[in-house]
Amino acid sequence: LLWLAVMPEASAARDAVHALDMLTLEYRAPFPLSLVLSRASVFKYQLLFRHLLACHHVQRELRGAWQAQQRSRWGEAQRALMMTCSSGLQRMLHFWRSYEHYVSFE
Repeated sequence: LLWLAVMPEASAARDAVHALDMLTLEYRAPFPLSLVLSRASVFKYQLLFRHLLACHHVQRELRGAWQAQQRSRWGEAQRALMMTCSSGLQRMLHFWRSYEHYVSFE
């Protein structure tokens, strides 16, 4: 049984609560599989899931910033600054995609 669970309201007392902070991945293994997948290993998978979820959120924010920057119109005087910003955003986005791929598959 694999499911996403919402954490209890205990962390809702903070001022800024994000949906990413409230999600967790839970798995209860049946008997023969529970010998291999202990609670400690399931906890490690939970940590990895939260890390990947946070990485995916950062990637979406970078993609949104890049798209907003592409839609904006700049004059000739700001063209060099626009190219520098665009290059930096593309590099950050490429790094996050590579990092997320590495964490997921390596």
